Amino acid sequence: MSTALSSALSGLSSALHSEVPNDAELSQLESLLVQAHQVKFRAEVAAAKAQAEAQFAATQAELAQAQALTQAAAQQAAQEQLQAQLAAAQEAAEARLTAAVTAQIEGLTGGQPATSNQQPATSNQQPAASNPQPAAQDYQRIVAYLATLESKSECETFIREAVQPEYDWSKSPDVAERFMALVYARFE
Repeated sequence: MSTALSSALSGLSSALHSEVPNDAELSQLESLLVQAHQVKFRAEVAAAKAQAEAQFAATQAELAQAQALTQAAAQQAAQEQLQAQLAAAQEAAEARLTAAVTAQIEGLTGGQPATSNQQPATSNQQPAASNPQPAAQDYQRIVAYLATLESKSECETFIREAVQPEYDWSKSPDVAERFMALVYARFE
């Protein structure tokens, strides 16, 4: 309460104890009472406004957080969709590569498809020059076995331990390089 209001009420209170108030004093009392109600009303309005502003700010913060979560969820869904598309594209590319390699192998072997039932060359077999099997059948058998392997490192190990000891690659290094490039392309 303001100082002027407080002192006026105090003076009026002492005057009322000593005598009967006149019309002017009652009018002054009424005016002071109206002022007191106005001050109280303004204080209540200011408090309600501050509370409403705080609630509005909290609601805005919750809304921003909800929007951020929605965006994050949408981004994750989009990323998952892109990953699925990438996986499908990789599978399609692998299928096309397998078909191309198979077609190239069939072209090299005279149209006879390679089968995965055949056994790979092993280090206890004789070199290709003295082996009675034609080279095309060896090639088919090796390629068929390579097609069953699931990693580049398995292919490298098989070629290093089973194929290279059987055949002299030093005579045709460019053919050996092309062969290795075709084998490794499957894993890239």
